[in-house]
Amino acid sequence: MGKVDKKYDKKYDKKYDKEYSKSKDKGHTLSFAVFLCGVCFALLIPPDFFKNLQSLSNKNRVASSPTLNEQSYSHMVHSQSYSQSYSHAVPNIVHLYLHRNGEADPCSSLITIPINPTNKFIKSTKTPHDFDSALTSLLLQGAQGELLQNGSDVKTACGTVVGDKGGFDNFCDMGKLKTPIQHDHSLLIRVPSYNTLPCSYFTREGVRIDSFESLARAKKEGEDNVNVYAVPAGRLFMFAPKFVGEEFDLSHISHPENKRIYLETLSVSPRVFDIHGFFVESEADDIVERALAQQSESHKLKRSSTGANGYSVSSTRTSENAFDTHSKSAKDLKERCFDVLGIRPYRESLADGLQVLRYNITTAYIPHLDWIDPSPQLDHDFITSGTGSNRFATILLYMTDFEKVEGGETVFVKGASLDPEAPSKEKALADLRADERLSGLFKRESWEEKMVSQCKSALSVSPKRAKSVLFYSQHPDGRKDEASLHGGCPVLVEKQKWAANLWVWNAPRLGYPEAPVKLDKGNSKNKQRRKKNSSEQADPRAANQKDEQKHVTFKNRGGDPTFKDAVLHYEDTFWGNLGYSQQHSVNSFEGHVWNIKVKDKTVKTWIVGKDKVQVYEV
Repeated sequence: MGKVDKKYDKKYDKKYDKEYSKSKDKGHTLSFAVFLCGVCFALLIPPDFFKNLQSLSNKNRVASSPTLNEQSYSHMVHSQSYSQSYSHAVPNIVHLYLHRNGEADPCSSLITIPINPTNKFIKSTKTPHDFDSALTSLLLQGAQGELLQNGSDVKTACGTVVGDKGGFDNFCDMGKLKTPIQHDHSLLIRVPSYNTLPCSYFTREGVRIDSFESLARAKKEGEDNVNVYAVPAGRLFMFAPKFVGEEFDLSHISHPENKRIYLETLSVSPRVFDIHGFFVESEADDIVERALAQQSESHKLKRSSTGANGYSVSSTRTSENAFDTHSKSAKDLKERCFDVLGIRPYRESLADGLQVLRYNITTAYIPHLDWIDPSPQLDHDFITSGTGSNRFATILLYMTDFEKVEGGETVFVKGASLDPEAPSKEKALADLRADERLSGLFKRESWEEKMVSQCKSALSVSPKRAKSVLFYSQHPDGRKDEASLHGGCPVLVEKQKWAANLWVWNAPRLGYPEAPVKLDKGNSKNKQRRKKNSSEQADPRAANQKDEQKHVTFKNRGGDPTFKDAVLHYEDTFWGNLGYSQQHSVNSFEGHVWNIKVKDKTVKTWIVGKDKVQVYEV
């Protein structure tokens, strides 16, 4: 990859290197000389440009995939009708502003591209990946290419923004150590002359631009220019809000009741949006009914448990959760979630199951990140600023109505309140302690009391039936977004709060064979073990789970101050307190991941083994 390759670690995993950079020569029956002369004669464009384009269909294609080919990929993308999102006539000139992914302001000056359907160059881009490479090449060449005017600043003005400085080619291709491997990686076509991976391109609303025709159609009626968002190879599209209240029309997504779906910006940092019309009341009711009816041990609604004598219900902890992985409502919502996020086609490996939650009075969830901290006990690579995978976006679903005074909000503690009359944390805390009823619900100086004051002073969203909220846990380049710290506010009345969440990962998640693993340190046995673990860790919530149940007990013997205030989690879901002399007995399955957290940080991880009866102690 030219100058980019010089930065790469020579010890980098060879298998990844092969997937990333190997090229395949497909060959052509048409003579290059005939091709070049014919094109130059017809279009009178400098031959050097077409010499570069010839390589698009030769050596620049990444190694072929055993499971996905260009024809099937194109069918999946076009079957979503994204290219036909705009019905007006195709203009013969496109004026566009280029944006880096997730950035509201363009990085380029106005760019002009003539769109001539008879142009052999344009006709030669027959697949989305052809187009990605061709448009990236055009943008990099700037005014020198003659098909493109006023765009000579793109290479430098739209370069990298974090870490090592580089041009637009380095923005699109962040390098082996920062490019997650997606399902279509083998179909990417390298940019001629630069030999780098191309960007993919989207509209402001997350519609994939996959051809010059769809680029031309992307100009909305009444507007002179198109805003195009470039997404680096291996990364996912991210909405780019500029101000609170800004809307994003998602009319390209079908609604179960044919109503309008659109985003309303609630916060720019963290990136939080109200998704109007995402789901309907009948779906909300169905999710709750299924959670109540679920009988599977690993999926059914469970009360959180504490105590030293196995599973027991605590009157001070009443939160419950269940999982819905395969109902029609769950599948419809997951696919609609991917549509909203601009991820096509839908991929189960990027989706967690639908987690359903029930809260009663005083129950809450302390502020936390959905982004999962790396675990030294697991081979999975969670570092998303590199090649790892982790939770990328969350969509929260609410099934019940709550007034502001009733609590139960979702609070983003680092976000600004939308209420111009919101009190300060100190004032909110004083008001709470002055309220005789509310002050009796919580101990003074407790985390619950502190949370109530945060919920009244920071950005918070009150539950409403069939309301949904989107927020991101990562920055556009994969870095963890610390501003996404959020929590479930305490319920302040005798009333049940029902909610659910959908987690979407930026690349194949933990438990899938293609999930990323930590960099190889040179130990071949360790590499084989990683491969074995990756293939054997089936999704613990999968509907077709066939493994026999394992009786597992978790104990805290006491004595180690590290685990004095330990809390047991199934993956990242709260299960119960595990302080000194406490224990929990559960039915689990081989491959299930259980974590001990202290102050919301993972300090111990266990993976359930093959034995019928297992005991884990700290």
